Amino acid sequence: MLPIHVALVPSDDAQIAPTELLQVAATLQIQLSRDFEPAWKIPATVSAFTSLKHVPPAFLPLIIVPRGALGGTGDHGFHTTEKGTPIALVEATPGWSRAASHELLEMLCDPQGKRKVIGDSLADIHPQNVAAGNAKFVPQGQVAYLLEICDPCQDQPYTLNGLEVSDFVLPRYYARQTSPDGSDTSTCGCYSFAGNVKAPFDLCDGGYVTWYTSFDESPVWQAKKDRQSGVLTIGPMTMPAPGSSRSDVDFTNEVFDSLGAAAPAGTTPAPTNPPSPEQLAAESARRYGEQLAADLKRVRADISADPPDEDDFDQVLSILEQLINDDKYYENYAQNQTDRSADLIGKLGHDVKYPHGVPTQEQLKAVFDKVQHVRGTGRKISRKLAALMVQGQT
Repeated sequence: MLPIHVALVPSDDAQIAPTELLQVAATLQIQLSRDFEPAWKIPATVSAFTSLKHVPPAFLPLIIVPRGALGGTGDHGFHTTEKGTPIALVEATPGWSRAASHELLEMLCDPQGKRKVIGDSLADIHPQNVAAGNAKFVPQGQVAYLLEICDPCQDQPYTLNGLEVSDFVLPRYYARQTSPDGSDTSTCGCYSFAGNVKAPFDLCDGGYVTWYTSFDESPVWQAKKDRQSGVLTIGPMTMPAPGSSRSDVDFTNEVFDSLGAAAPAGTTPAPTNPPSPEQLAAESARRYGEQLAADLKRVRADISADPPDEDDFDQVLSILEQLINDDKYYENYAQNQTDRSADLIGKLGHDVKYPHGVPTQEQLKAVFDKVQHVRGTGRKISRKLAALMVQGQT
């Protein structure tokens, strides 16, 4: 397996001494080669760069930013760019090697932030810890855990080469062994590299784990152990969407931590006569199968949809030409925001967003030229495709 290459690099406004950068990079490389790769079978290298301009293509960026640059939502975080490139950010706070280790290991295990592992729901294992307000809790059966190998033990570092690095769970952390009645029979006793995690899906104080259920009404759940009291609280997350990634989950956690918010203590009683493990697995598979069937239906409908009529060319070109030649383009765009049938988005496609602001008339002219070129090839185009082309220009 080819190694994954990671660039440890400061942003242009971060003040990191070259010697400190090299020491952290060397420490992280030791952790990867000695501790991480033997456990997770993922070879990787860490190289230090003094400027973003020196990072070669295909290197995953682990970027050190000034203290406070992440807006008070924690000292580290995972994100993806619009092109899908993973990017990890770490604030230059004292002891930032620990946060860098955390983001590095999780990015290597799951570069896109969406990898999941099947397992028994912690809400089923500890129903008494389900937060108040979920009295109608229904056993979840098999769920999909987001692969975040540092989060369960994130407040329990170990020292390497004189610096703190993050502890991380081992693959067997996600392999809970049970007896026919569903009770835990795992006997290893060590489920993280530094030994802080003692059982599958166990959490250290301050740790958390996130999973996806097959319930539409509450798809994303999380178990979190308070770093002061050690109380375990389990419940649905309200901010991330059903398709949320690790970046959304991490951001939500950091926001609530920075606000000092805490979930209420668990009060949900354990269900009487709970279903057997086989029944739970079958029921969760049935719900997931229904979701897959609905997804397949939508995908096949998109594939088999009739191609747009040739008249769409004239319609698209006419809309673009009107907008390009509109002397009051920006004024009209602002006024028409309340009328979705009159503004640019409404004319070219309701479900297309422009995250970087209103496209300029020069960008519209570029799309106009591309549409004319496509027409010359004999291919067809729709208003939605034209809208996506505009979106690509912004």
